[in-house]
Amino acid sequence: MRRNFIIIIGILFLTSCKEEISKFLFDASKMSTQTKYSYKYDSERIVSEKEVTYTIMYGQVVDSIVSNTAYEYNDKGLLTKKTSPSEDGGKLYVKVFEYNSNDSLIRELRINRYDDTISQFEYKYYPDGRKTTFHRYLFQKFPSFQSRDMDSLKAAIENPTYDTSGFRKEYEYNGEKCKILCEFDLDHKPKRMIKYEYADCRLIKETHFIYFESMELLEKTKYYDYSKSSISPDFYTLDAQNDTMEVRQNEFNKEEVISTTDIHDYGNMVNKTFYENGNRIGYIGIDKNMGFKVVQAIKYYKSGDLKEIRDYNQKIDLN
Repeated sequence: MRRNFIIIIGILFLTSCKEEISKFLFDASKMSTQTKYSYKYDSERIVSEKEVTYTIMYGQVVDSIVSNTAYEYNDKGLLTKKTSPSEDGGKLYVKVFEYNSNDSLIRELRINRYDDTISQFEYKYYPDGRKTTFHRYLFQKFPSFQSRDMDSLKAAIENPTYDTSGFRKEYEYNGEKCKILCEFDLDHKPKRMIKYEYADCRLIKETHFIYFESMELLEKTKYYDYSKSSISPDFYTLDAQNDTMEVRQNEFNKEEVISTTDIHDYGNMVNKTFYENGNRIGYIGIDKNMGFKVVQAIKYYKSGDLKEIRDYNQKIDLN
């Protein structure tokens, strides 16, 4: 990763430059970051990806970050490694991909600059596709906010220590359908369980349980609604007190999803995602607790590769 500070490049956008993307309105005059992507290919395989993120204030670029990612493949053409360099030319992180004899991905590792494996995913394959069976994650420890000062923060960054979190999942099937998912912590103690119910080969209900010591407690129940689409259902989730926790509503143009509205945290988080030709082209996220919204616009190359992401944050008045 290479970091360049740009004092003033020039005014990028005109004031009140609003762009209509499908049914999504993006105000470019408020844009705070812009990330552009470019790629190099060897035949049909990507060998490198360049990501440039610009920080924008008052319509001017004031800073930029450049990141280059290299891709490596095995003799069968399967992706085996993704590497991004750090500011000093060393490796910032490495992602390693491992496959079974059928060339199916079974393990994914993320290694930081200190050669610590900070993330590990393991996969198995079931009648309805690939599923995660194991996840282990190391997260860096920092001083608490109450005791944090510059010296302790600097020491934590220069001499990192880590805590471990993770889980293991087991799936129970009846024919082609998953009936029960059990999740265990790294000490093999049960954490949660999901029971799935079907009708006419469609998933219609999920019942979620959590474990507290030796007690099994109902966490939430999720219901699916296929009245608008046979493949992209709406859904809503009720907690143990039958209060609505979350809702998803899809909007269609014929059979194509053109927008999805997700409501989480009992209505405090509202996200709307816009699609075009199956690609995510816009996003609006509202956090009522924090009183702000995030707006994002996304563009693609004709090949389907990601080309550009633009976004900004905006305070909102909920009164």
